[in-house]
Amino acid sequence: AALPTDRSNGWPVWVSFGTPCTGIFLPVYLAGDLPALLSQGGEEPDAGSAWWAFHDLQQAASADFATHTPMLRREWKALEEKIDIERRGVESSARVAAVTGDESGAARILTRFMAETAAEAVDVARQLAARL
Repeated sequence: AALPTDRSNGWPVWVSFGTPCTGIFLPVYLAGDLPALLSQGGEEPDAGSAWWAFHDLQQAASADFATHTPMLRREWKALEEKIDIERRGVESSARVAAVTGDESGAARILTRFMAETAAEAVDVARQLAARL
């Protein structure tokens, strides 16, 4: 995680639930509440767990890494770009809320973005695993 000089704006810690070559890094904000999708998962497969969705994708990709990895990188690229663009606006909105004294509002903004981003990434991971 890059630690910015100006910490009045929310900044992400980037997390991945798989290898960088088959998955995607998602923004997590310490000022928000971690969505259940990102915090649950145990020994048994769990449809409500990002870890299990990316585990299944990793397993599917491992059948032929040489072929699957380039395809997965191409598929993730659009979502990575979308997240990067959207996060700038979200961080700006959270900063405005925080600067005006609405810390809980800032946290809600960041929490909602984490939840939406995680849900979208998990959906893509499941679709990609099914295609492989």
